[in-house]
Amino acid sequence: MISNQNFVGPPWEYMTTEKWMETEEARTKGASYQRVERGEEIPRCPPRSLEKSLHWKFRLDDVLLKGETIVTESPLNWSLLKKHLHYSPDCFVATIPQGRLWGINGTVLTPDNIVLYDVSAESQLYEPSCHQALAIPQLPPMAKVDQTVAVLATSYSDNYYHWTFDALPRLYLLQQGKLKADKYYVDLRYSYQEEALQRAGIGKEQIIYGTDQVHIEAKQLIVPSLPGLWGFMPKWACQFVRSLYLRPEEVVMGKSHLRGVYISRARAPWRKVINEKELIELLLPLGIRPLYLEHLSVADQARLFSQVDVVIAPHGAGLVNLVFARAGTKVLEFFGPNYVQGIYWTLSNQLQLEYYYMIGEGKRPPEYHDTFQIHSEDILLDLNKVKELLRFSGIDQRN
Repeated sequence: MISNQNFVGPPWEYMTTEKWMETEEARTKGASYQRVERGEEIPRCPPRSLEKSLHWKFRLDDVLLKGETIVTESPLNWSLLKKHLHYSPDCFVATIPQGRLWGINGTVLTPDNIVLYDVSAESQLYEPSCHQALAIPQLPPMAKVDQTVAVLATSYSDNYYHWTFDALPRLYLLQQGKLKADKYYVDLRYSYQEEALQRAGIGKEQIIYGTDQVHIEAKQLIVPSLPGLWGFMPKWACQFVRSLYLRPEEVVMGKSHLRGVYISRARAPWRKVINEKELIELLLPLGIRPLYLEHLSVADQARLFSQVDVVIAPHGAGLVNLVFARAGTKVLEFFGPNYVQGIYWTLSNQLQLEYYYMIGEGKRPPEYHDTFQIHSEDILLDLNKVKELLRFSGIDQRN
């Protein structure tokens, strides 16, 4: 299956997949490109909060429209973000004879040694000229795979959020394109990834494990696009993930014995709620129980989240499970003052959930300062403000 290894120099240029398909090299090789999902509107109903003014991350469209200067340490492509705040891009599947893959993120390289950056994003919001494949002096030795290989690996796909909304939906695009692969290139590390692939009918023997030392040339490379901009998952991607774990025969009818759950990060390395013990004591009389997700299968998490009426949590990957919630579920998300992200607000909008947020105590950065580097700080909550928000949201009113 895998033959001799060759040394190939680093790529010399970057293009989008669609642009490369117009080149003589693509035509000569017999590459193909098919659009399988049209872009769709991303709903952006404002979140609810006790804040006098919504945090600027929840007003990003207005901030970008006004041309405000956003201070960040990352080389972000703000024009791309502005373009897709309200509308997701079209999605496609490409086939590239003698296409290549490199690294843990599944960087796609053409036969003429060009990075297809729109399907190789280390961060979709970074400028493509910053891609590490363009900076390294030498790629690892290349192995030839005499089979059809589909790429699922994405940047940060070892993270539950990015695995669920960036990697898994690529399986749906493969299905829509009616393309079948012999092997799948995946950054596979965790049981939740194995569980998803098993449910999708992909066995371990079909996996090529992506690492930064892996560099392959496939007889035929199948490349599904990324499903959307980071943090702005399209509705079809949510529906596909739901269908993977909430099959009709597995759905439990009726209401759960739990009214709501509080997702604890007590066992996580960072972003814990400092006064969590007192918070849980406040929530228990309301029928909201602490939940530790570490030892639950994703299928079990899906069934649980599909039945509760309230989900409360500090910002973290556990809120990915909102994708399984019913319309009308109330969501309350806690942030630290230096790290506010709207990804679960966007998810709540797609699923018609009732979303609230609260920012913890401490000094806040200046307006329009993106302090991502402080994303791990623990969160201290003012419990009186929590009580007020529970009243405001109606969560304190038991049916």
